[in-house]
Amino acid sequence: MTCYQRESLKLVGIGDDRLVSLGSQEIWELETLYFSPPTALTGCDSPNANRWLQHLILLNSSLTEVKQTKRIYISRRLTACRRIVNEDEIEQHLQRYGFDTYLLEEMSFCDQVSLFHQAEIVVSSHGSGLTNLMFSQPGTQVLEVFEPEILRTCFWSLSESLGQDYWYVLGESRKNFPEPDIYLDSEKLLQTLTQMLKAKP
Repeated sequence: MTCYQRESLKLVGIGDDRLVSLGSQEIWELETLYFSPPTALTGCDSPNANRWLQHLILLNSSLTEVKQTKRIYISRRLTACRRIVNEDEIEQHLQRYGFDTYLLEEMSFCDQVSLFHQAEIVVSSHGSGLTNLMFSQPGTQVLEVFEPEILRTCFWSLSESLGQDYWYVLGESRKNFPEPDIYLDSEKLLQTLTQMLKAKP
C-alpha cells in the first residue's frame, strides 16, 4: 500500500489498526466482503458523493475555514507524457500573474489537499494530479491544458459537481509515447487567463 493510500484512508477514519496487508501469494476466503463500487461513471460525477467525501477529508484535515490565496501551476515535468514542452516560457508568464509551480510527486497527500483547498486558480495539463480538485473550494478557477488529439471530460465533471469555474485551452501535439506532449502558445494562455480573471465575480 502506498503512502498516499494510507494517508487518504486515515483522513476518512480508517487508521493502520484497521488495515491488513495481503501478501502477493496469499489467497483469502472471506465470509463477508464489503467494498465501495464507483459512485458514477467517469465524467458523470455525483455531486452528493463528491461533497460528502470532500467534507469528510477537509474536516479531518482541519481545513474547513481556509481562505483562497494561492495561484498554482501543476507541472508534469517528472511524468512520461502530457508535459508542456515550452514550460520554462509558460512559467515565466504565469509568475507575472502570481503563480507558483508545484510538483505533486514531491508532496504528501495531506500537503496536496491543503494546497488545492487554498487555491484561487489552478492551471495544469490533463493528468491525475487534478483529482485534487476534489479538495478545492466552490468558485476556484480551473484551467486545464489539452493537446487536441485527446480531450477528456473527467475534470470538467468533477469541477462542475463542486461549483468550480472550469476552463480549458488547447495546445499543439508533440510526438511522444505513450501519449503526446504539448506545446502551449503563450499568447493563447494569456488571453484565456485574462478572460478568466475578468469573469471572476
